Amino acid sequence: MVDILTVIFAIAQSVRDALIINWNPTYDYYEKLNVKQAYYLLMEFLQARALLNAIGNLELIGPYAEALSKLGHKLENVAYQV
Repeated sequence: MVDILTVIFAIAQSVRDALIINWNPTYDYYEKLNVKQAYYLLMEFLQARALLNAIGNLELIGPYAEALSKLGHKLENVAYQV
């Protein structure tokens, strides 16, 4: 079984990369439209839920769950270790 910290780091890096690929064109589009944007900072942390939401929004729950299963882990268990 692969070390849980290595698994968490790999998932976080790959999800971040996929989100950035999608985020950049969206940001450019809004910049061209010159729309108003609001930013806020949350003082609470919901990493597990945020990770699972990001994977779900990318429609990659199945592939991540399958890959983790091959490594001896369950996606939900890994997410709640974050």
